Amino acid sequence: EIDAELTAPLGGGTGSNTGVGIRGLINGGQIMSSNTYINNIDFLTISTFGNTQDFGDMDVTRRCRQSICNHTRLVIPGGFNGGGYMEEISFVNIHSTGNTSDFGDLLGNKFGAGCVNNKTRGIIGPGQNADGSPYYTNVIEYVTIAQTGNGVDFGDSDSGGRACKGCSSSTRGLFANDG
Repeated sequence: EIDAELTAPLGGGTGSNTGVGIRGLINGGQIMSSNTYINNIDFLTISTFGNTQDFGDMDVTRRCRQSICNHTRLVIPGGFNGGGYMEEISFVNIHSTGNTSDFGDLLGNKFGAGCVNNKTRGIIGPGQNADGSPYYTNVIEYVTIAQTGNGVDFGDSDSGGRACKGCSSSTRGLFANDG
């Protein structure tokens, strides 16, 4: 059975954001050759062929590892901006182009955190923590994707780590790290 939300039209406009399909967003990053951090967001409609197009800008320039999303909203937790790890959480609505807005804050600065989600809740897992010892944090926190707010304590993993990755179904999330 096909989920009706998966086939909903994506706003008006021209090019690859017309018609039916799923939109993919590419946010932030770092140009390694010049060590420059970028704040632009690009998008593409996955069900069509074509190049990425400008979506908008992030409110905070950062290099991000992972993000959280459902069919309507992309949430970007933490990151690294060249000067340090970040606690800021930003969001953007996927069906319309534009800049990110402030969502809230993580419990502490975090980079390289694994993220998992379902349509309702996003879980931000272990990652790097520049604020203290240990350097790797095992703190897990969550946000409710549809409403803005700060991260809420969800518990702890059995270890902290860096470059943590997450994968999930609608009921279970798994984290792996190289810590």
